[in-house]
Amino acid sequence: MRLLLDTHVWVWTQEQPERLGPRTKRLLVGEAHENSVCPISTLEISRLVAMGDIRLSMPLTEWIAQSMAELSAQTVSLSHEVAIEAYALP
Repeated sequence: MRLLLDTHVWVWTQEQPERLGPRTKRLLVGEAHENSVCPISTLEISRLVAMGDIRLSMPLTEWIAQSMAELSAQTVSLSHEVAIEAYALP
């Protein structure tokens, strides 16, 4: 199963893992699952950092690279359809 990490879940995996529930933690490390992150989440995190709404434990560029590696996450290809849907989610 392919899992698409929401922005806050992605941040929590690195900055506040205690906020993740046990099921979510199991899914993120399960070998039967493929973690994915959309570049729109990177845009959202970049904006939050720039606005001072969140502080990361390391510079953003390093944080992205390290977290993607730790999660064995793939980047979702960004298409116009994905971009439209990103802000149409409930």
